[in-house]
Amino acid sequence: MTGRRAAAQRVLGWLRPVAGRLLLVLLVGAAQGLVPGAVALLVQRVLDGLMRGEAAGSLPALVVGLYALNGALGFARGMGARAVAWRVVTDVRQAVFDAMLAQEPAWHGERPTGARVARLTADVDALHMGVLGLVTAVQKPVSLVALVAVAAMMAPRLAGWAFVALPLVAVPLWFFGRRLRQASKAALDSMGALGASAAETLHGIRVVQALGAEAARAAAFAAENERQRRLQLRAFAARLLPSPLIELVAAAGVGLVLWAGAAEVRSGALAPGALMAFLVALGLTHEPLKGLAEVQALWVRCLSAADTLGEILARAPQVPDTGVSALPDGPLSLCFEGVRFDHGRGPVLDGLGLAVPAGAVVGLAGASGAGKTTLIALALRFADPQAGRVLLGGVDLRELPLRDARRAIAWVGQDAFLFDGSIRDNLRLAAPAADDARLWAALEDAQAAGFVRARRGGLDAGVGPGGSALSGGQRQRICVARALLQGARVLLLDEATSALDPESESAVQAALGRLREGRTALVVAHRVGTLAGADTVAVLDGGRIVEQGPPGALAAAGGAFARLVAVEAAREAPVRGGAG
Repeated sequence: MTGRRAAAQRVLGWLRPVAGRLLLVLLVGAAQGLVPGAVALLVQRVLDGLMRGEAAGSLPALVVGLYALNGALGFARGMGARAVAWRVVTDVRQAVFDAMLAQEPAWHGERPTGARVARLTADVDALHMGVLGLVTAVQKPVSLVALVAVAAMMAPRLAGWAFVALPLVAVPLWFFGRRLRQASKAALDSMGALGASAAETLHGIRVVQALGAEAARAAAFAAENERQRRLQLRAFAARLLPSPLIELVAAAGVGLVLWAGAAEVRSGALAPGALMAFLVALGLTHEPLKGLAEVQALWVRCLSAADTLGEILARAPQVPDTGVSALPDGPLSLCFEGVRFDHGRGPVLDGLGLAVPAGAVVGLAGASGAGKTTLIALALRFADPQAGRVLLGGVDLRELPLRDARRAIAWVGQDAFLFDGSIRDNLRLAAPAADDARLWAALEDAQAAGFVRARRGGLDAGVGPGGSALSGGQRQRICVARALLQGARVLLLDEATSALDPESESAVQAALGRLREGRTALVVAHRVGTLAGADTVAVLDGGRIVEQGPPGALAAAGGAFARLVAVEAAREAPVRGGAG
């Protein structure tokens, strides 16, 4: 019960900014809810008048007018309710997306893309329907109360017979409501898993097809798809069953009325017109009773969605943005002091110390899994060390506003990711106010202006999802141009050329050389031979820096760096031999 109450309070909190508009819509709905009772009263007057031989007069026109009013109120209520619902949904969706953007990369890495997208789509859609149901939750009870009042006024004794079973309506609503909430939450979670399975397969379509693994991936999708079907059917059954049970209760009331009403008409205690009006009022209660069951179903689904969305909104990022210090002017140093970091499977970095002096280029070498990429992640403050600290310009990163710290550091990684859009759009992520002249200058420095001019549309040319319309080298040079536009004083290169062919690597290396000018740089290299131009090289092993010095001196010293050079030479020797 506590969880349901908390979810309800959360939804009501989301409704607070639109409370005025919501109240107006509820009043319109309440006015519409009075119309069926007025119709039943008019039916009684018409029938009694006809029984006395009186002319109908203006009563038929009043009936038509009431239904016209009902239609106008229904339109106003429907449009108003959707305006309120979409305002709430738009605000909540934006808040959830903003909360997702604030979460650290590790949080995103633990949740498939499809599952996160489902929170923004399926869960928010359930919230939309719940808000609409809340508006209806006022109209239906008003209609029910008005009709009960009219029925009681027409025939008080019959009303006692008719509504003796009315409390039984609450039984199916309560019983199936609990099951509907459980089934709805499971169905929403399953929809997220289904989306994640599809997104992962489609993202890796080349691997799937190259391995001939279509059947295996289709089978995995089919299993989740079948689970989604069963859960949706279970949820729909819990949503559907209350309506026929409520109809059965209503039918029992009608049966009692017909039995008792016929006896009262024969005895002269009740006029036929009053009986007919009573039966009309009783019959019209069928719709609001069913509506209450539907409202309850929508509200339960809404609460299930609010639980999940609330968890995201309430989660404090593990990298809090609470810093207020400022960076010093001029070139910046980057230092790691006694850094320890553990992903939960043992320390990746253990008491590591490394200084990258202002304006220097420091290379970072080490075997795969030595912790090089983790060190880059800490420098970007994608995570905080469990011990020690990372200093930028002598200031602890945790004391700096996140945006200031990250804007001061340009990162070019192995995965040259571009967003689906134009080249201009991707470049302006780093400098939203940059004019075309500045964009072209950055492209020139990144060795990218030539191929951009050759593309139809130039800066307006599309890059495709993830940059798929460009080659790997072209994507990487666009990323270098973007880093140039950022105007950062520190540069992080994380194996930026390891996935490129020799020709593309040469072009990107030239672009990176331009990018390094006048900047402090930490360069992680997959091929240690590319570190020859570094001022100093640090070798990472066992979570610590085990060797550091000029690359030439380290290669000649016969230590850890020399062994890495030898391993690389042995690996590349068969390639050179085959080429000769």
